[in-house]
Amino acid sequence: MKPDPTKRQAVIRITVKDGQIKEFYERELILKEGTIGELIVPAYAVLNKELLKTAEYRTELEILPKHTRLMVSLDLREPEKVDKNLIKKLIYLDKSETKSPDEIMLGYFAEIILLEPLLLH
Repeated sequence: MKPDPTKRQAVIRITVKDGQIKEFYERELILKEGTIGELIVPAYAVLNKELLKTAEYRTELEILPKHTRLMVSLDLREPEKVDKNLIKKLIYLDKSETKSPDEIMLGYFAEIILLEPLLLH
């Protein structure tokens, strides 16, 4: 199935100079007539307080910083179909390794390192 080209979005960095919206690197910003989109800016930068009353708000909250190491549980329903070299790099915990009967974290795990902060939107 071919992706719908109308669903693909372009993120264009902007700046405001002399009260006008400009492309961040000052290249010409030309959009197709009738284009509808969203301009997402920090709320403090909106000087029209009436507009702020009807604006949709999005908040970003950093949950974990960049370079955080995490253990992620993997559901390998068919481990025989996974590359053997990959399986060797995973950590496997079974019931004999658990510390308490309440511990339910069993199975395959992989360590991941966040390349960027983990954000909640």
